[in-house]
Amino acid sequence: MSPGWAQENKRLHVIDGLTFDSDFENGSLGEVRELMPNRIACALHTEQGELGERRYWFRFRMRGVENRQLTLILDHQENPRPFIRIGTEPWRRMTEIEAPTLDRLELSFGPSETEVELAFFEPLGLTETEAELEELIKNIGVLVQRDLLGMSEEGRALELITVTNPLVSDTGKHRVWVHSRAHAGEVTSTHVMLGLLEQCLADSSVGRVLRDELILQVLPVLNVDGVARGYTRWDASGRDPESQWCAIASPAVRAVKDRVDSLMASPQPIELALNLHSTRGVYRDTFFFKHLAPSVSEEFEAIQQRYIGALDRATPLFDNLSPETSQLHTCRFIESYFWNGWGEQVTALTHEGHFHRRLPDGKWLTGEDYRELGRAMARSMIDYFDLSLPPGNQRTYQLW
Repeated sequence: MSPGWAQENKRLHVIDGLTFDSDFENGSLGEVRELMPNRIACALHTEQGELGERRYWFRFRMRGVENRQLTLILDHQENPRPFIRIGTEPWRRMTEIEAPTLDRLELSFGPSETEVELAFFEPLGLTETEAELEELIKNIGVLVQRDLLGMSEEGRALELITVTNPLVSDTGKHRVWVHSRAHAGEVTSTHVMLGLLEQCLADSSVGRVLRDELILQVLPVLNVDGVARGYTRWDASGRDPESQWCAIASPAVRAVKDRVDSLMASPQPIELALNLHSTRGVYRDTFFFKHLAPSVSEEFEAIQQRYIGALDRATPLFDNLSPETSQLHTCRFIESYFWNGWGEQVTALTHEGHFHRRLPDGKWLTGEDYRELGRAMARSMIDYFDLSLPPGNQRTYQLW
């Protein structure tokens, strides 16, 4: 099947010389109505899925904004300060003046500012994520392997990236699995994934020991169809990729399961699996869902806490101030699949970012903050796996 668009949120509106455009990859916008000159109501796309309705993701461009003062009536209650990019400037958080309430934006443009793009959070569509990956791995050569994990329902590729030092035997290495974006709008997870990869690929003592001691396997985007469509949560058929682990319907989830089964049967099975997400709501800190007995063993509770503690020690951006716990559902989440099949052999955890303020200074979180958190997740593996940083381990890329 060829990639297709969710036409209901791919729109092109022209109102009084002002063009609203969401008809591009990862774009999303609902109905647009002029309430009065320069005051326009912009609806969110309400996404229908097997578990009900979801909505918060938006991303669209406006052209013809020069010399205008615009009021947009737009629901952004899940993120009080959405992101804006004027022309070719970098993405940034809106100011309090630009986003004074949770349902209104007040935007002013000068004579040279002809185009602007708005998004719920600093966005990364499929093409943008691929460009970031290409930049990270260029000129690195044999340290990175890329292979096709499978194809999505709409024919989009799911790529798996493996990072390890091929000059060091795999015997004794720790295998780590990481994937992001099971839910399409949860873009903080992709920023975390990119930071984690960056740290593992760094030409530094930390990067070298990670590559010598780990086999890191990363699926950059699981829900590729949902991300391309500009969805908040579901896949192309309205399914929740996280709810299928006892009855898989999605080709993307099936591809993940098949590879996990293969890796768990290998001489170096997965030992740590990180499932990267974002969540709504105001939290003091990002958090992990720590699963509790009796759904898991008390020993497994302690294993989970070892990794959570390692990340706490690795960065001031995480202090475990909003710990969340749960009874592990039998069929929901890849953690369930790992626990059902391999128990305490795999430390499987979901990490949840959020869209509000960061530790330790209370500033609004950005994509770069989440990339630094991802770098810290990689560094924390040295602590978690009790690895050492020998002073003589100083090989540089020039020697590969």
